[in-house]
Amino acid sequence: MKTDSVVSFCIYFINQQWLHEATHDQPSDQTKTQLAPLNLFLYDVQGYTTADWVVEVTLFSSTSTVVKSTTNNIYTGSYKYSYDQAGGQASVTHFTDTGCTANPTQTYADQLGNCVSYTINGNTLYKQFALATQPLLQFQGYISYEKHYNFNDCTDKNFAARTLISPNQATCLYAESFNRMINKLTMPTGEFMSLDYGRLSVCGTPTGTLGFNAGTCLGVPGAITSYGIAFPCVVPTLTMDLTLPAVLSTNRITIPGISTSWKAYLNYTMTSYTITYQIGGAGTVFPAHSNCTSTTGCTFILPSPAQSITINGSPNLYVPTGLTAPSFSKSYQLPPPPTVTSLSVTSRKSTSITFNYNVGDIGIDGAAADTTYIVKLNGTIDVTDPTCIVGPTCTISNLSPGSTQTISVQASTNGYTTQAYSSSVTLYQEITDIVIESATIKTKSVSINYHPISTDTAFPVALSILVNGQPKASCDSSSYTTNGCLVDQLTPNTTNIITITASANGYTFSKDFTYLTFPSLNNYSFNITRVGTTRIDVSFEYQGGVGPVVQEISIPGEGLCIPLAVAGTCYFNVQPDTTYTVSGKFVNDGTSFSLTPQTVTTYPLVSGLEVTFEQVSLESLKISWSSIGGIPLLTTYSIDVAGTNFSNPPSNQTLLYQYPNGYPYGQTLIITVNALNDGLMITKEVPFVAFQYPSISYQMFKFINTLNLTWNPMTGGNPNSPTTYTSWLQYQSSGPKIEKCSGQSIFYCQFNHLLAGLEYNHYLTVNNFLFSIDRRGDDYTSQETNISCTNNCNNQGECILGSCDCNQGWDGPQCDIELSNNTSTPLVYSLTPSTTSNTPPSVTVFVNNTVKYSIALLKVSEVDTTDNIIVKTLDFSTGSAGGWQLNGLTASYTNANGVSILITFAQTSAGESSVVSFTGKPYNVTGGSTLLNITVSGWTFDLASNYLDIELSVSHPSSICSDSSWSVSTNSTFVSENNLASSLLIGNDPSNNETTVLLQGKLVNSGVVDTIPSVITYTSSGSNNTPTTLLTIRTPSFTQSVTVQPAFHIITKNITIKQCPNPSTTTSTTSTTTTTTSTTTTTGDDGSLVSLAVHPIIPLNIAVFFTVICIILF
Repeated sequence: MKTDSVVSFCIYFINQQWLHEATHDQPSDQTKTQLAPLNLFLYDVQGYTTADWVVEVTLFSSTSTVVKSTTNNIYTGSYKYSYDQAGGQASVTHFTDTGCTANPTQTYADQLGNCVSYTINGNTLYKQFALATQPLLQFQGYISYEKHYNFNDCTDKNFAARTLISPNQATCLYAESFNRMINKLTMPTGEFMSLDYGRLSVCGTPTGTLGFNAGTCLGVPGAITSYGIAFPCVVPTLTMDLTLPAVLSTNRITIPGISTSWKAYLNYTMTSYTITYQIGGAGTVFPAHSNCTSTTGCTFILPSPAQSITINGSPNLYVPTGLTAPSFSKSYQLPPPPTVTSLSVTSRKSTSITFNYNVGDIGIDGAAADTTYIVKLNGTIDVTDPTCIVGPTCTISNLSPGSTQTISVQASTNGYTTQAYSSSVTLYQEITDIVIESATIKTKSVSINYHPISTDTAFPVALSILVNGQPKASCDSSSYTTNGCLVDQLTPNTTNIITITASANGYTFSKDFTYLTFPSLNNYSFNITRVGTTRIDVSFEYQGGVGPVVQEISIPGEGLCIPLAVAGTCYFNVQPDTTYTVSGKFVNDGTSFSLTPQTVTTYPLVSGLEVTFEQVSLESLKISWSSIGGIPLLTTYSIDVAGTNFSNPPSNQTLLYQYPNGYPYGQTLIITVNALNDGLMITKEVPFVAFQYPSISYQMFKFINTLNLTWNPMTGGNPNSPTTYTSWLQYQSSGPKIEKCSGQSIFYCQFNHLLAGLEYNHYLTVNNFLFSIDRRGDDYTSQETNISCTNNCNNQGECILGSCDCNQGWDGPQCDIELSNNTSTPLVYSLTPSTTSNTPPSVTVFVNNTVKYSIALLKVSEVDTTDNIIVKTLDFSTGSAGGWQLNGLTASYTNANGVSILITFAQTSAGESSVVSFTGKPYNVTGGSTLLNITVSGWTFDLASNYLDIELSVSHPSSICSDSSWSVSTNSTFVSENNLASSLLIGNDPSNNETTVLLQGKLVNSGVVDTIPSVITYTSSGSNNTPTTLLTIRTPSFTQSVTVQPAFHIITKNITIKQCPNPSTTTSTTSTTTTTTSTTTTTGDDGSLVSLAVHPIIPLNIAVFFTVICIILF
């Protein structure tokens, strides 16, 4: 509602039938017309003297509004409606123009609400002005009827009247100036309705029917629109609510605005509302606000805070009689007045305090703006700082440091003061000092523990440190108690200034401290003082440094050096006989000082304790001991012999133990030796068994050519001393003893190649320790079982040693050649040895200066009888061996390898047979036989089982005269039918009286081998076409020498002695011819030469037979 003192408007009557209702079906029919959107209503009721039925006319504004007339209007001019708000009087003034200015005539002036009659067009009308604070309120279910005074559609609200018709009215309305009548209005179904309309002035006579959507209230199309027909609409359901939640305060409610649910087609805004309230939702209704606008809302104050309030609101519109205006209702609980619930100190200095007060529900509505605070300090109101009153922050200054102050705060809101909140606050006390609790000074660092001095530790403290003016960020701290700081990277033996600054609550305190670092470690070294088997001792030293010096002397894989009780010494437990590198470092104050490595080798553990005995005599025992390993020269020994202890034995590790009761035959003595070195003792316990006197038994087994001496192992003696067995063989007691077997593990000795039926001396010597056992025996070899001769010697002789000893008048190998006047052995002969460096040594035998033959040494060879091959040889046939010397009837040879050969030529006396003793066996040799004694010595055999072959060449007999017409060219005959002797016969003995010369060899199978008569063998070879026979003598191996002695003699038949020239002049030989009586020699039983008579060569004029006998021994 406007607050102007006079509100008026001007409306121009269109015709005399304005607001004229011609006919009513019932007296109760009513018409309510609104000229929108004016605020002043005119109530006009026809036919009655009361103001029950009114027409509302709404003012536009405080100025007049003119409704212009048309050409059809009966009346012209304009009316001005005025309202004097102060006097509460409304008036109507008529003007002759259309602008409410010309010729004003007041037609009505009266108090609002007065009912006045007037006549228009002969009809008495009643009119009444009433002040309406709100537009006409439309109600749900009623018909909203609009009449347009122009020819526009229903969207033009400037010149229109709105009438509210009850739902059940059947109203015949006169269409004012246009004679249009709404004959019948039918209620719609949903939002649709229909009506009849006509042009007649009589109600009920329809002209046509129109149907339309009542919900749209759009203009009627077509020709109907041109008649300005009225449009009815159904008023929809109306609801109302606040546009936003209400804002509550302790005793105030603010409504932000009110909205409705009207459809947009009503095209109307609810302008204001009337608000009432009830306390507790019941009881008396109290006015709150009469003009609470829909857009800006309203605020109203309640008499008391914190109450439960129910508000009611209804729109400020005209409500016809009998209708109840719609309304809305809301319930609220008002909050209590703000109360200070706590104080929070935001700044506590040494002379001032700043704090905030916390108030519950202060943010509701405008409580913060309406609330002030009463601040008291120690019971006195503090108003020196205006901000303390406005709050919620307050600062109080000019206080005493460290003092305790009591603060109280009360909240005052809209005259309500709540209970005070109190709190005590102690003002801040600044830091007064910084104390060093402890300081550890090293070579390159200083470690300190410190804290600031302050009685107030509520505020965090920031501690920073400068070292020689440079920040040490790592030492920054924030504790009032102990703070640690390591100031490192300093220079040894220097002065350093450490500045500590403490900051807390905006205050700062600083203090300087001075420290001198220690000098660093110097002159450091280590030495290996002792090397043992399982331990290495080390000493070390250093100068300078600070605090503990950690020695990290170590051996890879063995760990660190273990400290000893003496300072500066340590040791390693190590393995024996191992090379180690000792290295390490000293660590002091975080710095390492490396040491020069040293290499050392530990000694092996004492071991290998050995104990030996030597029975030096039957009165004492030499005990020796030794060990290996350990520390050199530090091994000590102790000895116990059969319970007798020698704690300090001789240093030469030899003890001569004297038997206390003589030699302990057969007893066992326990000898214990202890060796101690570097703490390790080893023990060796050995038994010594005293021995008995040694004894031995032996036995001889005899065979034809072998003696086999066997013996059992020696019993007794020293078992720890080797026992050596040696056997010898001797022929005749005067001969030398020839060693045949010797060794420690031999228990027999076989003497081979002996002659059958011959006595030999044998010896056995056993050597053991201090004793030597000698055994001697004489034994014969077994007799030869096969000693028969061929043809039993023709019964003309005796078989001796397998060879025929012929009777007088008989000769030949089998005694089958009868000697007679024309068959005999020669009586005259001579020997001519010869040799040169290019020819083999030989001898030529001249018989009766008629017949000759020769014997030469060709070869000496070693033969491996296993494979029958020659191992090595001396070949004299080519003259390559050379080196022969001739001395009379003796030829000798010696080479660089020590081989020596001696050949002696001899003859037996002519005539009767002679007895020759050789190799211990006597046998007969035909008179005039030639003997060859051959000795070989110094020959080294590859194998003891090898043999030696001596090869001779025997030429067949021939005439010494150049004109002789005969010669011997037949094969030789060799016979070896037993083991004692062989025979060789060159030539044949025919039964006729042909001239025949026979050369017979008597070959006894014996020789002297190393002075021992031994068995040898003969073999021969030759052919009819060769005037030479090869004779081979085979002997066993020897160590000293071998001697053989074959014999040869000549048998002639039917040969006339022919005197030829002297052989020395008639032959080409260079040998010397023996022409004088000489002495020839043969060998004895041991191979020595025996003198034989040699007759001179005597020329004969008669025919004689002669025999040459030659024996060659292998």
